[in-house]
Amino acid sequence: MPGSYFTHAYRQANVVAHTLARFACSSSSSLFWGLKPPACIVDVLSKEFTS
Repeated sequence: MPGSYFTHAYRQANVVAHTLARFACSSSSSLFWGLKPPACIVDVLSKEFTS
């Protein structure tokens, strides 16, 4: 991927992504989320928005 780069982010700085990745690894089916976030990250998102 020309012009792309990757950077490390600690789990504490990226809790939503970590939670989604953990959920995806434990799921055996394909999922799609439209306008509403998946239930597994609603609490995490609420905490991030209020802090």
